[in-house]
Amino acid sequence: MIIVYIIDSYGEFSNGTTMTAVRSKQKLEEMGHEVRVVSVSNIEGKEYYQLKQRYIPIVTPVSKKQNTYFAKPDKKVLRKAFEGADVVHFFFPWKSAQVAIKVAKEMGIAVTGSYHMCPEHVAYGSGMGKFFSPVTWFLYKYFKHRVYKVIDRVHCPSPVMANRLKEQRYKNILHPITNGVGKQFFIDVDRPDNPEVFQILIIGRLSLEKRQEVLLKAIKHSKYKEKIKLVIAGQGPKEKKLKLMAKRYKLNVEFGFYKQKDLIKKIAESDLYVHTAEVETEGISVLEALAGGLVPVLANTPFSAPGQIFALDERSLFKLNKHKDLAKKIEYWIENPAERQKMSKEYQKFMQNFNIDTAVKRLYEMFVAAVHDEKIRLIEKRDSVKGYVKKLRPNKFKMAIVKTLYFIFMPVAIGFWYVFKGLRINGRKNIKEIRTGGIIISNHVHDYDSMMNACATYPRLAVYTAIPENLEHDSYGNFVRLFGTIPIPRNIEETKVFVSECTTKVKNGDLVFIYPEGNLLYKYNNLQPFKKGAFHIAHNAMVPIVPTRINFVKKKKKNGKYKKRIILNVGKPIYPSYYMLKRDSIDDLLNMSYRAMEILKESSE
Repeated sequence: MIIVYIIDSYGEFSNGTTMTAVRSKQKLEEMGHEVRVVSVSNIEGKEYYQLKQRYIPIVTPVSKKQNTYFAKPDKKVLRKAFEGADVVHFFFPWKSAQVAIKVAKEMGIAVTGSYHMCPEHVAYGSGMGKFFSPVTWFLYKYFKHRVYKVIDRVHCPSPVMANRLKEQRYKNILHPITNGVGKQFFIDVDRPDNPEVFQILIIGRLSLEKRQEVLLKAIKHSKYKEKIKLVIAGQGPKEKKLKLMAKRYKLNVEFGFYKQKDLIKKIAESDLYVHTAEVETEGISVLEALAGGLVPVLANTPFSAPGQIFALDERSLFKLNKHKDLAKKIEYWIENPAERQKMSKEYQKFMQNFNIDTAVKRLYEMFVAAVHDEKIRLIEKRDSVKGYVKKLRPNKFKMAIVKTLYFIFMPVAIGFWYVFKGLRINGRKNIKEIRTGGIIISNHVHDYDSMMNACATYPRLAVYTAIPENLEHDSYGNFVRLFGTIPIPRNIEETKVFVSECTTKVKNGDLVFIYPEGNLLYKYNNLQPFKKGAFHIAHNAMVPIVPTRINFVKKKKKNGKYKKRIILNVGKPIYPSYYMLKRDSIDDLLNMSYRAMEILKESSE
C-alpha cells in the first residue's frame, strides 16, 4: 500500500504529533508499505515532498514560538506526491489538508484524517483565558466544517478525544487508536525502596496547558521538599518562568530536552512520574514513563486523556490545579515503597496494551477500511445492485412523517403490550444513555419481537432488518416497509453494500436492529449460535453493541394460578476494543455479547 502523510510541521521533533508520524511511518515501512510525506520540512529523500511555509498574520508569529509551522498548498506538488497512492492521511486541519482532500478526491484516492490538534490546545496556546469555552466551541465547528465533514474515517489518539468529537456531533467514523509506545521503553529497573534522593519526572512541552507550575508548588509545600529532585524534560515558551519559580522556591530541579536514549535513562533513574496537563489528547510521554515502570500521579480533568485512561486507581489521580492534593499523593507514594513496587509492575503490564506494533497495525486497518469504502462506492453504481441500494435508503420525507407518527402513536402500542401481553422492560436506560448510533441485537423468538424491542427503544425509531420475503409479503409487507425496514443481503455484492450502508446509518446516529442468530425459533429458551455480521458492523463503525433478550416466563399469583409475562431485558452497551486488531475485536464483541445475553436470561428467572 502507498500512503501519503500530509503534515505541515514534520521536521519539528519536539512535537508529539510529529513523533507519532515518524514512528508510524517507520513501522509501516517495516510492514512493507511505502509512506510519502508532504510537509514544509527540507528533509531529503525521494519519499519527501516539500511545500513552502505559509505566513498568516498574527497567527504565525505566535505559532513559531510553539514550533508550529503552516504549509502553503501547491496542487502540483500534491498531485505528484499522490501518483499511484492508495490513501492520503492528514494530521492537522489546516489549509494544506483542505486542498489535499480536494486533490485526492479528484484523483479517486481515499482520504483519512487524525484529530491531534485539539481545540483546547489552540485556545490555551493563544492565551484566550476567560474566552476559553466559546473559542473551543467555535474551533470544533470550524475544523468540522473545514475538513472533517468531507471525510468518513478519523483517527483519534484516545477514546477521550473520540468522545469529545461525539459531544460536538461529528458524524465521522471515529477510530480511537493509541499513538503507541516502543519496545525500547519497556525496561527492567530495580528501583530502591527508600532512595536518598527521591526523583520525580515530568515530561512535556513547557506551555500553559501543561501546568508544570502546579508540580513546583506541590513540592514546595511537601514535607519531603528537601528529599525530592525534580526532572523537567521538555522545552517551550514557559521555560524561563518555570526556572525562576524553581529558584524562588529553592527546589532541586533539573531542566533539559533529552533525546530518546537519554530520556529512557532518566525514566530508569526516576522513582515517580507526574503529569499535570489540563489538556492532553493522549500523552505519549505518559505511555513511555509508565512502560518504563514508573507509577504515575495524573491530573483528573475531562480534557486530559491520561487521568481518564491510564490511572489504575484513585491513588494515581489528583484534583486539577490543586497543588496540596498533588503533594499528598506524592507523599503517599514516598511513604509506601512496597505499594509503589507492586503498582510499578501493574502499570508496566497494563502498558502492553499500548505497544506501537499493534497501534500501527490498527492504523493500517483504518487505511484498508477507507480504501474499501471507495470500492463500495463504485459497486453501488453497478446496475446489478442499484435496486438493492434504493431499498436500503428509504425516502427521507416519508421517514420524517413515519417518525412523527411513531412518536405520537407508539405509546398506545406500548400500553397494549403492557396491559394485554404482559410485556415488562428492564434496563431501558441503557439505550437512553447512547447519544450516538449503535447496533441493537436480540434473540429471535417471536413474530413480533421487533415490536417488543421498539417499545424499549422509544422514542428513538431504530432501523430494522428483515429477510426480503417479509418486505414483499402480500399481507404485511407494506407495513414492514412503512417503518423503513431494510432487507438483509442475498449475495456477496449486496452484503458489501449492506455492511457499508449500516455503517453509514450508525455513523449518522441511527440505531440499527439485527438478529445475530439469523433464524426464528418460536419461544426458544436458549440462545442459538451468533453470526458475525452485527459485530463486524459495530467494529467497522466503532459503535457499541446493545444486547437485549426476550424471555417468556410464568409468574405465580397469590391464588396459586400463573400469569404469563414477557420480560425484555436490556444490557449495558458493549464497545469495540481500544486495543485489539479487527479480527480479535469482532470475536471479542461477539463473545462478550453472547455472555451478556446469557446473563440477561438469568436476570429474568
